[in-house]
Amino acid sequence: MGLEKNIFLTGDRGVGKSTIIRKVVEGVSHKQFCGFITFKGEDGIRIRDIVSGSEGFIGKFNDKKVLPYIESFETIGVNALKREGDIVIMDELGYLELEAYEFQLQVIKVLESSIPVLGVLRNEKNIFLEKVGAISEVVEVKLENRDALPEILLRKIKGLLEESI
Repeated sequence: MGLEKNIFLTGDRGVGKSTIIRKVVEGVSHKQFCGFITFKGEDGIRIRDIVSGSEGFIGKFNDKKVLPYIESFETIGVNALKREGDIVIMDELGYLELEAYEFQLQVIKVLESSIPVLGVLRNEKNIFLEKVGAISEVVEVKLENRDALPEILLRKIKGLLEESI
Protein backbone atom coordinates (compact mmCIF):
# COMPACT_ATOMS: atom_id res chain seq x y z
CA MET A 1 0.00 0.00 0.00
CA GLY A 2 1.47 3.34 -1.04
CA LEU A 3 1.17 6.82 0.36
CA GLU A 4 -2.22 7.31 -1.37
CA LYS A 5 -3.70 5.84 1.81
CA ASN A 6 -3.26 9.22 3.54
CA ILE A 7 -6.27 11.42 2.79
CA PHE A 8 -6.52 14.95 4.14
CA LEU A 9 -9.34 17.41 3.66
CA THR A 10 -8.69 21.12 3.40
CA GLY A 11 -10.87 24.12 2.70
CA ASP A 12 -12.39 27.21 4.18
CA ARG A 13 -13.35 27.29 7.83
CA GLY A 14 -16.85 25.95 8.42
CA VAL A 15 -17.21 24.24 5.03
CA GLY A 16 -17.77 20.81 6.63
CA LYS A 17 -14.38 19.04 6.75
CA SER A 18 -14.80 17.54 10.22
CA THR A 19 -18.42 16.65 9.47
CA ILE A 20 -17.27 14.65 6.45
CA ILE A 21 -14.75 12.78 8.60
CA ARG A 22 -17.47 11.95 11.16
CA LYS A 23 -19.69 10.57 8.39
CA VAL A 24 -16.88 8.38 7.08
CA VAL A 25 -16.12 7.13 10.60
CA GLU A 26 -19.80 6.23 11.06
CA GLY A 27 -19.71 4.35 7.76
CA VAL A 28 -16.89 2.06 8.88
CA SER A 29 -17.89 1.88 12.53
CA HIS A 30 -16.87 -1.77 12.83
CA LYS A 31 -13.21 -0.68 12.53
CA GLN A 32 -11.04 0.55 15.36
CA PHE A 33 -10.06 4.18 15.12
CA CYS A 34 -7.19 5.90 16.86
CA GLY A 35 -5.68 9.35 16.60
CA PHE A 36 -6.98 12.71 17.73
CA ILE A 37 -9.47 15.48 17.20
CA THR A 38 -9.05 19.15 18.00
CA PHE A 39 -11.82 21.47 19.05
CA LYS A 40 -12.46 24.95 20.39
CA GLY A 41 -13.04 25.24 24.13
CA GLU A 42 -13.99 28.28 26.19
CA ASP A 43 -10.45 29.57 26.60
CA GLY A 44 -8.51 27.85 23.85
CA ILE A 45 -8.07 25.04 21.38
CA ARG A 46 -7.95 21.51 22.79
CA ILE A 47 -6.75 18.11 21.57
CA ARG A 48 -8.47 14.84 22.50
CA ASP A 49 -7.12 11.30 22.14
CA ILE A 50 -9.93 9.37 20.41
CA VAL A 51 -9.20 6.14 22.30
CA SER A 52 -8.38 7.26 25.85
CA GLY A 53 -10.39 10.48 25.94
CA SER A 54 -7.38 12.35 27.39
CA GLU A 55 -7.39 15.99 26.43
CA GLY A 56 -5.41 19.16 26.94
CA PHE A 57 -4.77 22.64 25.57
CA ILE A 58 -2.82 23.10 22.36
CA GLY A 59 -3.60 26.79 22.04
CA LYS A 60 -4.70 29.43 24.50
CA PHE A 61 -6.74 32.47 23.50
CA ASN A 62 -4.89 35.73 24.09
CA ASP A 63 -6.77 38.79 22.87
CA LYS A 64 -7.38 38.01 19.20
CA LYS A 65 -4.56 35.48 18.84
CA VAL A 66 -4.14 31.84 19.77
CA LEU A 67 -0.83 31.12 21.49
CA PRO A 68 0.59 27.62 20.91
CA TYR A 69 0.79 25.30 23.91
CA ILE A 70 3.24 22.58 22.87
CA GLU A 71 3.09 20.22 25.87
CA SER A 72 -0.24 18.61 24.96
CA PHE A 73 0.95 17.91 21.41
CA GLU A 74 4.06 16.22 22.77
CA THR A 75 2.15 14.08 25.28
CA ILE A 76 -1.51 13.53 24.35
CA GLY A 77 -0.95 13.96 20.60
CA VAL A 78 2.09 11.67 20.40
CA ASN A 79 0.40 8.99 22.55
CA ALA A 80 -2.76 9.16 20.42
CA LEU A 81 -0.70 8.51 17.29
CA LYS A 82 1.17 5.57 18.84
CA ARG A 83 -2.01 3.59 19.54
CA GLU A 84 -3.05 0.56 17.50
CA GLY A 85 -5.96 0.97 15.13
CA ASP A 86 -7.32 0.20 11.69
CA ILE A 87 -7.58 3.88 10.72
CA VAL A 88 -5.82 6.94 12.16
CA ILE A 89 -7.77 10.20 12.45
CA MET A 90 -5.84 13.50 12.50
CA ASP A 91 -8.41 16.28 12.81
CA GLU A 92 -6.71 18.79 12.39
CA LEU A 93 -3.13 19.77 11.58
CA GLY A 94 -2.23 23.45 11.36
CA TYR A 95 0.19 26.02 12.70
CA LEU A 96 -0.02 25.47 16.46
CA GLU A 97 2.25 22.41 16.28
CA LEU A 98 5.09 24.13 14.39
CA GLU A 99 7.37 23.80 17.41
CA ALA A 100 6.03 20.42 18.59
CA TYR A 101 8.86 18.47 16.98
CA GLU A 102 8.22 15.07 18.56
CA PHE A 103 4.57 15.33 17.50
CA GLN A 104 5.57 16.24 13.93
CA LEU A 105 7.94 13.24 13.78
CA GLN A 106 5.15 10.93 14.97
CA VAL A 107 2.74 12.34 12.37
CA ILE A 108 5.25 11.63 9.59
CA LYS A 109 5.98 8.15 10.98
CA VAL A 110 2.26 7.30 10.88
CA LEU A 111 1.89 8.75 7.37
CA GLU A 112 4.78 6.56 6.19
CA SER A 113 3.27 3.43 7.80
CA SER A 114 0.76 1.08 6.15
CA ILE A 115 -2.21 2.30 8.26
CA PRO A 116 -4.79 4.47 6.44
CA VAL A 117 -5.01 8.07 7.67
CA LEU A 118 -7.97 10.40 7.37
CA GLY A 119 -7.49 13.96 8.51
CA VAL A 120 -7.89 17.69 8.08
CA LEU A 121 -5.19 20.15 7.04
CA ARG A 122 -5.77 23.74 7.96
CA ASN A 123 -6.06 25.84 4.79
CA GLU A 124 -2.71 27.61 5.16
CA LYS A 125 0.90 27.16 4.21
CA ASN A 126 3.77 26.20 6.48
CA ILE A 127 6.67 23.78 6.19
CA PHE A 128 5.04 21.07 8.31
CA LEU A 129 1.77 21.09 6.33
CA GLU A 130 3.77 21.03 3.09
CA LYS A 131 5.57 17.85 4.28
CA VAL A 132 2.24 16.24 5.15
CA GLY A 133 0.71 17.26 1.82
CA ALA A 134 3.69 15.87 -0.11
CA ILE A 135 2.99 12.33 1.17
CA SER A 136 -0.81 12.50 1.17
CA GLU A 137 -3.78 13.01 -1.08
CA VAL A 138 -5.20 16.45 -0.26
CA VAL A 139 -8.84 17.04 -1.18
CA GLU A 140 -10.28 20.55 -1.15
CA VAL A 141 -13.76 20.67 0.33
CA LYS A 142 -16.07 23.20 -1.29
CA LEU A 143 -19.80 23.80 -1.11
CA GLU A 144 -20.10 22.12 -4.52
CA ASN A 145 -18.47 18.81 -3.49
CA ARG A 146 -19.02 18.47 0.24
CA ASP A 147 -22.26 16.47 0.01
CA ALA A 148 -20.70 13.87 -2.33
CA LEU A 149 -17.37 13.53 -0.49
CA PRO A 150 -18.47 11.34 2.44
CA GLU A 151 -19.58 8.53 0.09
CA ILE A 152 -16.52 8.91 -2.17
CA LEU A 153 -14.13 8.81 0.81
CA LEU A 154 -16.03 5.97 2.44
CA ARG A 155 -15.59 3.82 -0.68
CA LYS A 156 -11.89 4.71 -0.83
CA ILE A 157 -11.28 3.95 2.86
CA LYS A 158 -13.15 0.64 2.62
CA GLY A 159 -10.99 -0.27 -0.38
CA LEU A 160 -7.80 0.60 1.51
CA LEU A 161 -8.91 -1.48 4.49
CA GLU A 162 -9.59 -4.48 2.24
CA GLU A 163 -6.10 -4.12 0.71
CA SER A 164 -4.50 -4.25 4.15
CA ILE A 165 -6.15 -7.54 5.17
